[in-house]
Amino acid sequence: MRLALVLFCLVIAVGGPTLAQSLAPHYTVDGTNPDGSRYHGTAELFFSPRLDVYSVTWSIAGQTWNGTGVFIGKGGHFQIEYDGGVAVYAIQPNGVLDGRWGPSLKRLNGREVWYPQ
Repeated sequence: MRLALVLFCLVIAVGGPTLAQSLAPHYTVDGTNPDGSRYHGTAELFFSPRLDVYSVTWSIAGQTWNGTGVFIGKGGHFQIEYDGGVAVYAIQPNGVLDGRWGPSLKRLNGREVWYPQ
């Protein structure tokens, strides 16, 4: 909860509605688990202009995860807090999100690449 409050304050301080609205709503996802196994799936993003955050839903191997995403820094990175962890993605010029995920910011031991659809 404290992390969510810090992220919310960071978004308010830095801003980002213009960048936030530039992310695609649908992605295909290729990932690697910490044990090296690979997975594929989809991610859906819904932007809430009132809160300046994204609702994020992953669908992978018949399972669904939900989270809340915000821009960090000057908008070059997108961070999602979800049940069980956090994910941080670098936003590439072509719209691809290239990131790491894990149980905490100190243990980002999985990898994902999101391709806009």
